[in-house]
Amino acid sequence: MNLVEVLTSGLLFTLAAAASLQLWSLGATGSVRDGDRQLRLDRLEAELLGSEERLRQRARQGDAGSSCREAVTNLAEYLAAVPALADVERQQRATPDGRLLLVQVTLPSEAISRQRLYSPAALGLCPALQEEGHGPL
Repeated sequence: MNLVEVLTSGLLFTLAAAASLQLWSLGATGSVRDGDRQLRLDRLEAELLGSEERLRQRARQGDAGSSCREAVTNLAEYLAAVPALADVERQQRATPDGRLLLVQVTLPSEAISRQRLYSPAALGLCPALQEEGHGPL
């Protein structure tokens, strides 16, 4: 083996190792980014689960209203009085028909949000929809 062959093979080995290291680095960076995103999503999910538990506790306390619409209003006010997790914004409002509570959680620093609908009838806070002129379920 002469000097030119040794230098060429060394150069090829160095280039291949650098390319391999760069690919490994890109994969690791992507994995870390995906892990961070999953942690942020888990944080939003934890806030939604906490909100659901607070609503269930409120339902166990009893009277939240005589109709489903009143119950939704009372539950929204109840959740508004409870602080959300740090760095998480929570909004709660009635749906346009007034029978469901929409809870939306957002990370203000990201464009990530989750939302969930809650029914006071499912929580046992109001009679079935029959009372409000919607007929039997």
